[in-house]
Amino acid sequence: MKTLYISLFATLCSWLFSLPVYSQSCNCNFTITKSGAYSPSNFNAQPGQTICVQAGTYTNLSFNNFQGNGTQPILIKNCGGQVIIQNTTNAVAINFSKSKFIKITGSGDATLPYGFKVAGTGNNSRGVSIADKSSNIEVEKIEIQNVQGAGIVARTELACDSTTWRDYYTMSAIKIHDNYVHDVVGEGIAVGEPSYGTPKTINCNGVSISKFTHLIVGLEIYNNIFERTGSKGIQYANSPDAQVHHNMIKNCGKVPGSTTLNNAVAMNGGAGGNFYNNTILDAEGAAIVMFGFLGNQMIYNNLIVRPKGNAIFSDSRPGSIPDTYLRIAQNTIISPQTEALKLYSSIHNYEIVNNIMLNSSVGKFISPLSSSVRINARKNYLNGVVDASFYENTSAENYRPLSHAPVINKGENLSAWGITTDITDQPRPNGGDFDIGCFESASAVATYVPSSCDYTVIQSGDYSALNLSAGPGNTVCIQAGTYTGLKFIGLNGTANDPIIYRNLGGQVIFQNTTNNQNGLNFDNCRYFKVTGTGDPNVYYGLKVAKTGSGGMGITVGGKSSDCEIEHVEISNTGFAGIMAKTDPNCDSTTWRGNFTMYNVKIHDNYIHDVPGEGLYIGNSFAAGGMTINCNGVTKIVPPHNIYGLQVYNNQLERTGCEGIQFGCSVDALVHDNTMIDTGISPFDVYQANGIQIGGGSGGLCYNNTVVNARGTGIIMVGFLGNQSVFNNVIVNSGYNGIFADSRSCSIPNTYLRIANNSIIGSASDAIKLYSLIHTHEVVNNLIAIPATGKYIVKLGSPVIVNERNNFKTLDISQAQLNNPSNGNYYPIVGSPLVNTGENLLLWGISFDRDNNLRPYGSTHDIGAFELIPPGG
Repeated sequence: MKTLYISLFATLCSWLFSLPVYSQSCNCNFTITKSGAYSPSNFNAQPGQTICVQAGTYTNLSFNNFQGNGTQPILIKNCGGQVIIQNTTNAVAINFSKSKFIKITGSGDATLPYGFKVAGTGNNSRGVSIADKSSNIEVEKIEIQNVQGAGIVARTELACDSTTWRDYYTMSAIKIHDNYVHDVVGEGIAVGEPSYGTPKTINCNGVSISKFTHLIVGLEIYNNIFERTGSKGIQYANSPDAQVHHNMIKNCGKVPGSTTLNNAVAMNGGAGGNFYNNTILDAEGAAIVMFGFLGNQMIYNNLIVRPKGNAIFSDSRPGSIPDTYLRIAQNTIISPQTEALKLYSSIHNYEIVNNIMLNSSVGKFISPLSSSVRINARKNYLNGVVDASFYENTSAENYRPLSHAPVINKGENLSAWGITTDITDQPRPNGGDFDIGCFESASAVATYVPSSCDYTVIQSGDYSALNLSAGPGNTVCIQAGTYTGLKFIGLNGTANDPIIYRNLGGQVIFQNTTNNQNGLNFDNCRYFKVTGTGDPNVYYGLKVAKTGSGGMGITVGGKSSDCEIEHVEISNTGFAGIMAKTDPNCDSTTWRGNFTMYNVKIHDNYIHDVPGEGLYIGNSFAAGGMTINCNGVTKIVPPHNIYGLQVYNNQLERTGCEGIQFGCSVDALVHDNTMIDTGISPFDVYQANGIQIGGGSGGLCYNNTVVNARGTGIIMVGFLGNQSVFNNVIVNSGYNGIFADSRSCSIPNTYLRIANNSIIGSASDAIKLYSLIHTHEVVNNLIAIPATGKYIVKLGSPVIVNERNNFKTLDISQAQLNNPSNGNYYPIVGSPLVNTGENLLLWGISFDRDNNLRPYGSTHDIGAFELIPPGG
């Protein structure tokens, strides 16, 4: 009998020690020492009490139907060291079912950052699960790794039990913070189930029913670290007011050995709230995707570096709220492999403000689905490269700007949006205004001055305020290399501070075979300069080597104005070398009176071997206007005028049509250009000239050299009047040397002065004048060997011509020129051209073709050149 009592006592003791016990160690009310499922039937923990889990190794822990309250949650913590949970089954490591107002914390040992550690679970299992109508749960200081499913999951699956439906159940106040989740197969955190505004269908006893999954209200995810998750680092849905912030998400979105890539963060159907102060590094897919987001929410102060997809993608779906906003502000986005922002919602209002976006691999930063996407982008710094000198330490992912960075005090003050700190919780603004990007500079004062390259373009494509934030005084460098084409849209400098576009590090070559694609295109841009002077070793630093059929070398259109183009070589285009004009269309703002192009300067360029015009500037239909069809209605509309056109020091060779053609250019200055072999393959016989001064054009045409034009050397069709053509050398024209007529746009009772030109070897008449409304002054010209023997031909006696002091000859030797057979048309000492012209200083002719002063002697010499004797 004694033996029996001893045996029963031993069994009782063993049973008692296997149960959780009321304990004062670690300030615990109860202590767990074994794996398994726990509920109030095991110990009746009350609100405010503490359940300790004794340090050691467990397979799983499940907490079922524990109930704290809003002011006194039940606390579950480790005790005596680290609690390790590990299994190879499909058991959840830590599970909460039908529990409410619970906090689980790994802070039970001050020497450990993570007092709970889930070291591994079996197939498709989870590290921590908050399920089965649980709510008001806080999870902190847990490390989770090697889980074959998700790290932490918070949701109740929709079931035939109606209390799981949205109508009857809401999960509230889920707080997940200060955890470390890494090397898991699934998501780091998955909260809620997306519904995208449509119910989920389930089968209950053979009957299909459709119900919405529950909402999660009061979701907070913060201060967590997620690394190397197979699926998203963070995924949440049906969480209308989520606050997700201060998380590190690194290398998330790929299962080792798999080719499937996932995104770092997914805000799925029904997700709202704010996402801020997070760092996302090396996302395997997009950094942030927003499928069916709600609206009236913000993404701000985030650092996103090297995502393999977009930095941010968003769209709308059923359940999204129309006419609400998504504010994307103060983010720093570095080196996305596709577009930085891809925005597909046409029902939301996007506000894109104060973001830094650098080095998109596809050259695009803000990419809307279509023009129906409403985007207000402002105060962003968008650049094709990362200039490490602007930031504290880019190699350590520290993109806090230094005082000389072009983002200091350049942002908009967004305090009204509730943005008052930066990603590191430093106050904003530190200086006069917000800095751009997720970091506020340590310096309150900006020391930035425009550098040699404020922005750098490295890829072909379109650039606008959506992907290049260049403004007044900025320099946009184009990295040396080959491009199919570049288009700049809506980028404006100012009159005193134009935007400069130039080559960097060698020659930039544009080359394509695509129909109607231009090499370099400016659309709706104003106050800019294009220059190929970026490398002192390359005279033409920008070169258009080829464009497809119909493509131009450079176009300046779409109501662009106030531009300068220099040191560009253009050849083998599909049509013209440079085209500068906006043809009138059904948009009335393109019509004369509503739009004027100003201050176009084209100089020091080399254009050759193009099938169209070398330079095509202004519209050709000043007189009658252009006929267009708008919604079935035929209209005749006038093209815009150009004021301030200057074309000089250009070399044009072997152009299919005119070397230079300009129209509607009221006060043009066209001078010191050389044209050789122009009009060699015109699409029309009358388009084979050297220079065409088109309808509505005036100003001065001087000091040009036109050799071997297949048509007329200088042709003036519908010129305005009160203008001069002087000091030009026109040799071997295929038709007339100079031709002029009037059209309806010409101004009656004005003059045309043709003076001091050298016109030699025209295949027809030397000068042919057809205008009945102008007075022609033909003075001091050398006119030699026209094939017809006719020097000056009028349409009839009503044409008014005052000619004097011209030297006309059918024998070039009589002019006594230096070496005319080799193109040297300078007079020699004793030439009858010397000191026999009329003094034309009152006409403003105070220099010759070589810009030597006139007169050198007693009066002007005849022809384009003034004799300067040796030593003179």
